[in-house]
Amino acid sequence: MHSAWAQSAANGIGSFTNTGPMNDLRAVISFYPQPLSIIVKRNSGVEELGQLATARLVTSSISYNDATFKILRNLKGWTDSSFASLERVKSTRTALDSFCNGEANAMLATYEHPSGIIRKATAECGGRLLPVDFPEKADEITGNPALAEASVPAKMYVGQAASISTFGHRTVLVARSDTPDSVIEAVVTSVLDDLTNLKGKHPAFLELNAREMASEGLAIPLHPAAEAIYRERRLLP
Repeated sequence: MHSAWAQSAANGIGSFTNTGPMNDLRAVISFYPQPLSIIVKRNSGVEELGQLATARLVTSSISYNDATFKILRNLKGWTDSSFASLERVKSTRTALDSFCNGEANAMLATYEHPSGIIRKATAECGGRLLPVDFPEKADEITGNPALAEASVPAKMYVGQAASISTFGHRTVLVARSDTPDSVIEAVVTSVLDDLTNLKGKHPAFLELNAREMASEGLAIPLHPAAEAIYRERRLLP
């Protein structure tokens, strides 16, 4: 599940306010990041993050996408009215259509990379990725355990000569605290022992790193059996 959802579920906040805290929720392993991606038209005049407020921005109202957008707004001191125009649509696919037909000249999305949505936006619709870089707020990102710094490797998309810095949540495998240790041990050991093979199964897995998988984006306690394996393999301090 999305690391922001795990954090909200464990604390009984956001969409989980009515259900109350899930005190027995435990993290097992962190997989790939789903970082914030901002795509702007090459002729938009938006060259750096601070200029995004001048754009006609479209974003989807999907919960995890909206949660990441809220973090960005808070970090920059923006409100919805800060933008030249802001449109929320039901899906990222609809946001892409708005971007490609020129109704918007900036689009926000949270996806693992490589992404077919972002590939089309850059290759067919005149878009390029905007670095999401504000070192003055780095402590606020690293201070939230559900977030992690991320980067999009160079040359992943059309016109992207260098890596692009950003941040976001991660996809996390969770379990209940009463899940038998043997089950957790089998899952974690299987993933770590077969990591090289796993990387070849999907492009999003290419950058998987065992040390990051043991800690990045984990905003809830580790299942004790998973933690024991990570410590045994010296993946945790």
